[in-house]
Amino acid sequence: MKCRGFTSLSVSGFLTVLTATSGFLPAAMAQSSAASFAKGAAARVLLPAPAGEFESCYIPKHYAEYAGSEDDRKEEIKLCRMSGYDLGELKIEMNTPASIDSKLFKKLDTKSIVFCPKLNSTVPATNFIDLPKGWKPEAAQEAFCKLRADVPVKLDEFYSLEAKLKSTLGGASTRSVIAYYHFSRLLDTGRVAPAVLRTLRRGSHEIVVGHAKAALAGGTDYITQNWSALESTNQRAASGRANSELYTDAGAQIYGALMENEKGEEKHTEVSGVGDFKTRYQRFMTQPPFMRLSNPDSAVNIAGSNRIEKLAPVIVEMRDMAGMILLDTLLSQADRIGNVHYKIAIIENTANGAIAREMNKEEKAAAKGVLAAVRAPLYKQSQAAFEKGNTRAAANLRARADRIKMTEKMVVDGIRKLDPSRSPIVAKIIIMKDNDAGISGKNPMRMHSALEQVRHMDPDMYRRFLLLADEILSDRFKSFATDTLLFRAKDYEGTPTSLKENTRHALNVLKTACRNGQLNFDLTMKFDARGVQIPQPAPSCD
Repeated sequence: MKCRGFTSLSVSGFLTVLTATSGFLPAAMAQSSAASFAKGAAARVLLPAPAGEFESCYIPKHYAEYAGSEDDRKEEIKLCRMSGYDLGELKIEMNTPASIDSKLFKKLDTKSIVFCPKLNSTVPATNFIDLPKGWKPEAAQEAFCKLRADVPVKLDEFYSLEAKLKSTLGGASTRSVIAYYHFSRLLDTGRVAPAVLRTLRRGSHEIVVGHAKAALAGGTDYITQNWSALESTNQRAASGRANSELYTDAGAQIYGALMENEKGEEKHTEVSGVGDFKTRYQRFMTQPPFMRLSNPDSAVNIAGSNRIEKLAPVIVEMRDMAGMILLDTLLSQADRIGNVHYKIAIIENTANGAIAREMNKEEKAAAKGVLAAVRAPLYKQSQAAFEKGNTRAAANLRARADRIKMTEKMVVDGIRKLDPSRSPIVAKIIIMKDNDAGISGKNPMRMHSALEQVRHMDPDMYRRFLLLADEILSDRFKSFATDTLLFRAKDYEGTPTSLKENTRHALNVLKTACRNGQLNFDLTMKFDARGVQIPQPAPSCD
């Protein structure tokens, strides 16, 4: 998953809406808000399911074609080929006129997965777990459809969580997951994984609920309550009382946003801090990353250097923070702080500017080797305790090992083992992974005036926001919001935290700061061959 830019920033060529008909929409789907997404889809993948049914996966239209769009298409298609059954070939229905290259579908083989309940946190989602080669689905469900701590360490090499299906339930919102994906591309920020709309037959989902009940038996926490609520919701759907925000096809299928699962990320406690849940946003604004972003001094002075080695990691952090705050302000994210993740990236200076790229396979393996060597003694003790039947001790030892996180030093040490001549520049990049609590009515970033305190921004991001704001406030964005992002009328306008009102608010805040000289446009990753930053011209405030 990467964050990419548009091919053009000219006002006239900024946004070209891709038109399509909804002729491939089944009549039964019209009873659900999923019908809106079908209107905004580029294609539908039909996945054969038991009892002669078909599950559907909708590949979205893009509001604009940006650099990297084809890569995202490939990721969307990968999501849509995941099936929990081996019941025949997938079928493709292209929308008309076509807004997706049919060549991308040439090798659309089924990727076999098993459906398991997501049992951590609070949201009762469905995990799509890779079916290991040579395994039967029943064996994989027995091994993996349980609390993660109850999966033996020796099975870790077979466990791969590929994607998560999140529906509108338990504080989660299908439209929020989808909106974050598209807004991150429009503003070229956020590092949000691709997402598509996916249905799952209710009969299969009932099996997932059964696994959840067995794993959480006796629990009283929020996740247990939410899985119990889903059981009741399924029963109502079976009796003809389906909630259209959750079910389609007259209650026969549940639907939600299927999003690619990030791997190798860690909780970013340096950004969120640790402490009381009720005061988490106040705490976030006293943490060093936010303090650097709200510092009116120049980025060069904050970093203590204008050279790439020291300045680039600081700019990466500040750009990511500014993008996260802007996205959360626009999309009314109710639960960001505490849900901020990071990966360690490699910074490279290129002809088009410095980039923070994810490690390649070889680099990841080297860094993981260093981390594994540190964790190994505890995992070994955990496995020994498990084999003796002491599951509590095994779980505690495993948890201790898991709390040892990848550090920048581990990455550097690993890469130097690959090539002693390398002295890599590394940085923590923010991964916006938990994006399901947006479009909620609550907007903590606005409540705590976070955007008002931002003093640094990437000039390119500012220009993009001005252009996108014009699209939203002129209503040119409205049909895309309703058809592809599943926005309801009140989500778009008419409430204090609707998209339009959030956009007006952000526009006023940023334009005012720009006009008053309070917004430094110094978060640019342009460095010369010596590694010295090349300042870029500031954008027009208006």
